[in-house]
Amino acid sequence: MNRFALCYFLLCVSSAATAQDKEVQAIRTRYQETAKKVQLLEQDPQNAALYVHRISLNDKGTPWPAVGNYKKTIKFYFELGDEQVHTLVRIDITSESAAHQYATEYLFDAKGQLVFCYDRMPDGQSPENNIEVRYYFSGDKPIRRTEGKTISDKPSPEQQPQAKRLQSDAAELQSLFKAIDK
Repeated sequence: MNRFALCYFLLCVSSAATAQDKEVQAIRTRYQETAKKVQLLEQDPQNAALYVHRISLNDKGTPWPAVGNYKKTIKFYFELGDEQVHTLVRIDITSESAAHQYATEYLFDAKGQLVFCYDRMPDGQSPENNIEVRYYFSGDKPIRRTEGKTISDKPSPEQQPQAKRLQSDAAELQSLFKAIDK
């Protein structure tokens, strides 16, 4: 009986991991397809499937007191659907503060749910060294986190606040998109 229970447990764990891997793969596929559309938009806007709204902060790059260089750009990529309904697909944020470069990307599914977030920030040691973190989401739960080559299918309790912050930031940006896209 114990062998049966062990086999059943391993089968359940294995099938759950396979389902999660398929979900992550579907998110990666969506990301790659969206990246191609973004690239086409940048190269040939007349034939692109996406549209973009752009917000620039300190667009001219005027130095800020006690900071130096500061600049931030937010790009909202969206599709134009039936009846001119705009569906937000991706948000890219790039910023420069002093000698540091930051980048964050949010990817949404067709229902507007956050499915992926990429966050690049300086490691605090050198402007050239960055920490790159990726979160994959299903519903409102992070299902995978990668940092460098480290992959965790269940983010640790210490990593949960970062996932929640990214989800909260994505929701605020979605609200901003709705406000400017009236």
